[in-house]
Amino acid sequence: MFNSEFLQQAEAARHLYQINKISRKEAAEKIMPYINEFNERSKSIAKKYGRRPQVISFAKFCR
Repeated sequence: MFNSEFLQQAEAARHLYQINKISRKEAAEKIMPYINEFNERSKSIAKKYGRRPQVISFAKFCR
């Protein structure tokens, strides 16, 4: 399972970014560890089942 600390930090940074309390650069620094972990896990699962991975980007996460 994904590291809950990364997820909590990413969600908090997304919220602060959406209400303009932090800049895009600051938000990206806090969110990218979660995105990288998610994408690696997605790639490994996709490889196991012969599928394309469902990866996320910073913009997709912040929507």
